[in-house]
Amino acid sequence: MRSPIVCEILDLHTTANMYPTISTEDLLNIPIALPQETTRQKIKEKVRASRKAREQSKQLLKIAKTGDSN
Repeated sequence: MRSPIVCEILDLHTTANMYPTISTEDLLNIPIALPQETTRQKIKEKVRASRKAREQSKQLLKIAKTGDSN
């Protein structure tokens, strides 16, 4: 939301009181560049691995606190 293009679009919708009033439709029409499919797949894999590691960390913390692995 702080990229130059988004800031420029928000500036177009700024009123005299400097409060950006932008409609949902205008917000959803902000152009977003999508990475190539291979890059999207890599991102997806990293997010999944991160979530799995987070869950494992929670389980290990529970074991460390309680000594119970169930």
